[in-house]
Amino acid sequence: VTPKSESLLALIAAVLVTSMVVYMLHAAKEMRRHIGARLEAAAQRPDKGAWAAVFLFVVFMVTREGMETAFITASLFRQTETVLFVWGAAAGLVAAAALAWTWSRYGHRVDLGLFFRVTSVFLLLFAVQLIVYSFHEATEANLLPIDNAYWHIATEPYGPEGEYGAVLTYALVLIPAIWLAFSALKPRFARAPSGRTA
Repeated sequence: VTPKSESLLALIAAVLVTSMVVYMLHAAKEMRRHIGARLEAAAQRPDKGAWAAVFLFVVFMVTREGMETAFITASLFRQTETVLFVWGAAAGLVAAAALAWTWSRYGHRVDLGLFFRVTSVFLLLFAVQLIVYSFHEATEANLLPIDNAYWHIATEPYGPEGEYGAVLTYALVLIPAIWLAFSALKPRFARAPSGRTA
């Protein structure tokens, strides 16, 4: 893979991620109700076509996720020692089972609006990282009408393996987590009784 193609792909990914965030923020409020209403309407129809449509929807979603998992697993298997891979796979299965159980039990309590807002923060930070990476690779490929050598060296610390890039990677987790904690605790503080009056 050449720096030119890496730069282009990273830029395309950043645009796609950003556009998805804009859509998610726009549609988040109505998404659960809309999907639920459509599935409920399909389930209430007496013909077998409705049942088949819901069934195919579920099959498609499971197959899509399964294919992603299979591709990632195959890629990791070629890059990882067998023992570590087996332990990682076992830990992943246990974590997935725990997450599935937790979601089936408590998923109805999830505020999808808040979930999409927190996810959007994560994705926007990821898009920033992609843009920085795209710029860095573009300077390596001498694509920009600037001093490419200077900017390539200047952006080196901001790459995924760079000093500041590592900070941005941690920020991908920490900032959404802080946002989530603040959003979850804000209503409690709002309901807390004010101090005593004299």
